[in-house]
Amino acid sequence: IRFQNTGNDTAYAAVIKDIIDVNLNLSSLQFQHASHDYTASVDNHRILTITFNNIMLPDFLDTSPELRNIYFEVLSHE
Repeated sequence: IRFQNTGNDTAYAAVIKDIIDVNLNLSSLQFQHASHDYTASVDNHRILTITFNNIMLPDFLDTSPELRNIYFEVLSHE
């Protein structure tokens, strides 16, 4: 997942939510890489929440090439 701050001021935190499909095996969830420190959790409704605290994302006018992303994988049920 790639993301950016589309606002007009620095973002101090960012939250990404994704629903993990029932055809995917939650126990196989693995995070591969993240551009910033994060915490992650999955609730009883299979909602994955990834929180980046103190991320300090510059506003949309910033043209730095730094990528903001997180990579994870979830395998299907066998």
